Amino acid sequence: MTVTGQLMGTIDFMSPEQMRTEESKYIDHRTDIYSLGATLLKLLGGQFTFEKVEGGERIGARMIAVSQGEAIDLESLKGKVNDERILAVIEKATTVKREERYQSGKEMRDALLEIADNPQASTKSIDATQITETLDGSGVQHGNEETTD
Repeated sequence: MTVTGQLMGTIDFMSPEQMRTEESKYIDHRTDIYSLGATLLKLLGGQFTFEKVEGGERIGARMIAVSQGEAIDLESLKGKVNDERILAVIEKATTVKREERYQSGKEMRDALLEIADNPQASTKSIDATQITETLDGSGVQHGNEETTD
């Protein structure tokens, strides 16, 4: 059983309105959109702003940042995500003001499907040879060599 005003959830995935007990009566589906955006950040290799802060200090630091209107820092995704549109989706989903977030799961899904359906022409693909060279460190090409008898 929970008590009114009780803080519940995983701090890095909690929306600002979840952390502000005075706003708890305004929690709606946009809280889930915030949490999904935070999950995408983590899945794509990002790191939360206060991830290295331990225990109770982490909760306090995160709550202070949220109360001051600080958004999730997307800098940890730079270089890991080459499509700015994905960063824009995460940024919109995790904006502090819920009125500026996606207003429905469908709206967020449509934004992600648009990206999937229209990959950027500038996206560079690498072939298996490049991966093999990187993994074994030998610089020797594997599988594409021409052989002569």
